[in-house]
Amino acid sequence: MKKDKQKIIALYDECDCTDSEVEYRMEEKQNILKDELAKAKKVWKRIQKGIAETPQDKWLLELKRNFEREGKPCDNKLEFLQGYLDDSEIGDLITTKTGRGGERIVIDEDKVREQVYEDSDIYTWHYDDFIQNLDEGMKEYMKKGGYWRVDGHNMGWQNRTGYRHFQAENGEELFQAIKPNTSELTAYFYEGKGGMEARISHHDSPTGEYYKITAITEKTYNKHN
Repeated sequence: MKKDKQKIIALYDECDCTDSEVEYRMEEKQNILKDELAKAKKVWKRIQKGIAETPQDKWLLELKRNFEREGKPCDNKLEFLQGYLDDSEIGDLITTKTGRGGERIVIDEDKVREQVYEDSDIYTWHYDDFIQNLDEGMKEYMKKGGYWRVDGHNMGWQNRTGYRHFQAENGEELFQAIKPNTSELTAYFYEGKGGMEARISHHDSPTGEYYKITAITEKTYNKHN
């Protein structure tokens, strides 16, 4: 099978999902953080001008005035934003950056990346994305009822060949029906002629097991089950 000319439907890499998933989640999270920071900067400007548009503004403005009456000027923008954003858990994720335009307060990418790497849900996200892609890809081939035949080659350390008929109406059911009973695997699902193709690699088959997955009718399924 010439994989370089086939379109990938879904990819799951249990051993090395982190890098691509982290970059995706980084971009997603940074967009949210930038929005929150932009809103906080607007609040800072209003408070510095003595303008109160919301009940929270009024409270912050009164707090600022109390500090100033005590001889404690509220002129440290970074400290204000860190305190203001503390409840949203991003107060520790902002820092100062000096450039041509002077000093700016920005999102600390290193801290965000570290936080994303430490998130235990990253593997769950990767698997969920894989299943969602497989869901979409299999629709192009699936027949009524979701009946399939899979032919496997080079399976396990004995390089076995075999086939089976099964029913799967979504990506989760299809993957569970053909995946080997092992952990730390890599699975590629491709578009194929007349059906899907897959390569699954793991410790008993490092070069990969190959599968041809073809949609069948309910009549054919019942004949073999």
